[in-house]
Amino acid sequence: EIDPASDDRTRQLKHRRAQLKDELAAQFVAKAPAAFAAMDRNGVEEWVDSAIQTFDHRGLGYAMVAASVVGHMFPATRQFRGGKGVATMGGSALVLQPIVSIILLAVWFGVRKLTKKASVASLTIAVGLPAGVAIKGAPGWEVAAVVGINVLVIIRHLDNIKRLVGGSELSANKRA
Repeated sequence: EIDPASDDRTRQLKHRRAQLKDELAAQFVAKAPAAFAAMDRNGVEEWVDSAIQTFDHRGLGYAMVAASVVGHMFPATRQFRGGKGVATMGGSALVLQPIVSIILLAVWFGVRKLTKKASVASLTIAVGLPAGVAIKGAPGWEVAAVVGINVLVIIRHLDNIKRLVGGSELSANKRA
């Protein structure tokens, strides 16, 4: 039996969490113009040039992937909700890890077909990508970068995982 007081408290916490996200988004929107105005083109170009000289291109590529995935997971234009972090990581991985990615793309389609759940397929590749990169023999920093980015993706999908465990996650065919 569900305790009505507990259910009400859960609703209140969810509402407050949504309010906090809205407040953060409003703060970002309010402060972003000043931050962008403080940047001059030469300064940005010098910083990018310095980053390229300091880091190898592959490391810079992973930094850009991390920025892209985070930007898609928490889009400022959508009040930091929603996004396409899995798709962004998948597309980026196709460039940085083409062989592993092609294999995982086939795995994604197979898991989705078997389970009828895109979330299960996506979580499978979020775990499979770091494993594939490690098996391929990539340097430790590269494996760590992929693990870190995919941990963010998995954390962002905790609600999906809870629905999967509870049996309430919609099938890919029944999504609105």
